[in-house]
Amino acid sequence: MFHSIHNNKDEQDSVSGLSIPKIYVPPMVERCKSSDTPATNIFHHLVFCVLVRYASLSGGQQLLDLRGGGMQGAIHSQVFDFLSKNLKSSSIESLDHCNIMECFASPLNVYSSHFCSVFHEDLDCHFGSYGDFFSVPMGFFGKIGQVHEANPPFAPGMMELMVKRMEEHLQFSDSLANNSKSDDGHNEGKLTFIVIVPSCESKELNVNGNKITKFAKQSFLSMLRSPYFAKHIILKAREHGYVEASQHMRPTRYKESQYNTSVFILQSHTASKDEKCTPKLTSNIFENGLREAFSSRHLQELNERRCGGTNIIIDKMD
Repeated sequence: MFHSIHNNKDEQDSVSGLSIPKIYVPPMVERCKSSDTPATNIFHHLVFCVLVRYASLSGGQQLLDLRGGGMQGAIHSQVFDFLSKNLKSSSIESLDHCNIMECFASPLNVYSSHFCSVFHEDLDCHFGSYGDFFSVPMGFFGKIGQVHEANPPFAPGMMELMVKRMEEHLQFSDSLANNSKSDDGHNEGKLTFIVIVPSCESKELNVNGNKITKFAKQSFLSMLRSPYFAKHIILKAREHGYVEASQHMRPTRYKESQYNTSVFILQSHTASKDEKCTPKLTSNIFENGLREAFSSRHLQELNERRCGGTNIIIDKMD
């Protein structure tokens, strides 16, 4: 990804409108006498910076006892595969991993080739980040693709701002469609966000769960009441899971969710009228397939380790 980004810098800039800064080369890297190429030495330096930067978000606890990994957890690659396979309309020639934007990710947990992240300006851009979700311009997501995924940090205020910003993007997409003079089936204005957040409907949450619910409640209600609301799916606790954020430091990769999770589908009005795509999103077949893609793989991984040693199959992006 690092070499791809810098070899295709001009192409990425033309799509995102955001630039990649020149890499600062520390003197110790310039003086390095190893057999590695200069680009490889710089890559190692940047990887170190990424590891330290994101570990600091959890107070450095990941470096001591692996706590805080849930802060950067990600959805399974099988979810992206499922979305890519099922969310195709007659007007979309190819919906694949390349045009599903991960709105909240990092170089450590990203699966799609397009993603937004918080440290874009000085670090994450070297690994493919297109910018901070809250700072990308209106119309940005439509240039990448029609369907995008958001699994935001479950932090106070963050999720409320996310919903507000999404509604602004959806409203802008509809305005583009309304102002478009083209009637040839163009995709202008068709925008969908698939949002993963803590569910606030369960009455069986423990004390820690109540804190999560408190933080998520406002955004949860905002999406339920949103004029762009299309569907709500609840994934039950222990029946689904995530990819552990600190997978690069742990013997296992997957974790089982201890709380209910909600999957919201928000669509522009133009997208909701798409007779090819929208019925799939609201169907029971789509919901069942999404549940299967989200199903926890933690126990399966543990069984594979017990039966086959330490060889674990790691999902890789094509």
